[in-house]
Amino acid sequence: MTTTTFDFGDGPVPAHRHRNPDGTEGGWVADTATVADTVYVGPDALVYGQAQVLGLSQVQDKARVGDLAVIKGKAKIYGEAEVCGQAQVRGKAEVFDQARLFGEASAHGRAQVCDQVRVSGRANIYGQSKVRDKAHVYGLTSVYEQAQIGGEAFVYGLTKVHGRAKVYGQARVYGEAQISDKAHVCGWVHVSDCARVFGQAQVGGEAQIRGKAKVGGCSVISGRTILEV
Repeated sequence: MTTTTFDFGDGPVPAHRHRNPDGTEGGWVADTATVADTVYVGPDALVYGQAQVLGLSQVQDKARVGDLAVIKGKAKIYGEAEVCGQAQVRGKAEVFDQARLFGEASAHGRAQVCDQVRVSGRANIYGQSKVRDKAHVYGLTSVYEQAQIGGEAFVYGLTKVHGRAKVYGQARVYGEAQISDKAHVCGWVHVSDCARVFGQAQVGGEAQIRGKAKVGGCSVISGRTILEV
């Protein structure tokens, strides 16, 4: 293996080309990073900093893994995605397109993080959940089971979105709010504090659900309704 230098963005550092399990030449890896022999790194992909890429994981296309990030299991990072900071991707989770996972965020199970999504803080995306479009998920948020976050939604704080719930549009979910079951939250809705939206409830328009309010069953809330308990 010939050691040379490569500029990952902050000036040239000692680096080398990864040798893939099939014998092909992979992308550049900083000498400070750890990439297992079992890992596939595409020819245009980059691994830098003190990142660790382990197991049967794959870093493909123009994806970047850096800083103290850890990729392991059968995780896949591809497209123009970036995983950095102290973020972790494991299991069979996928981060792709132009998505970015950073801070201490994690994705595992069969979760998918894609499009132009930003996941940060200590957010945890797992199960078969999916975060897509231009959504932002951060803080201590948990998104799991088969939940979906999309559109330009912001989900943060200590929130939980799970079951088959969907949050999309320009919705904001924060505080200690929970969206669960088959509930849909969309439009310009704000769900905050300790509010709960569950069952097959649909909340849209510019509604605000806050305090300890609960919206469940087959309820439909829209317009500029404000519910607070």
